Amino acid sequence: MDPSANTVDIQVCQVENLDCLKLSFNGILTEAIANQAIDEWKHLLGNVGDKKVNMVWDCKNMKDYETGARIKWQNMLKENKQVIGTIWVITESSLIKTGLKLLSAFSSYKFKFIKSCEEILKEEYSS
Repeated sequence: MDPSANTVDIQVCQVENLDCLKLSFNGILTEAIANQAIDEWKHLLGNVGDKKVNMVWDCKNMKDYETGARIKWQNMLKENKQVIGTIWVITESSLIKTGLKLLSAFSSYKFKFIKSCEEILKEEYSS
């Protein structure tokens, strides 16, 4: 696999009336790529003040992750718990779900697994 195909694209977006930070993972999440994404993530979170940021992690194109990357991600979640709201994860991969369940155990986050952004809308309007 071409290492340049390994990326995390981050954008501020809106899912219906919800402001979200969307992270789209491609290929393998290496520790180096995690560090780059975390720097960008920290910069964006630094601008939110005292409100919570909902997140969408699009993992449809994620193939795998390095243990070091998972640990960096775990630490980022712990450090920013006060500003991170709901985290929806788009995936059908059992590998990614298993990794996130492990991450959840160490960070006290409960991830909501979905198959598309449309499921966020259903959940918000049914709550």
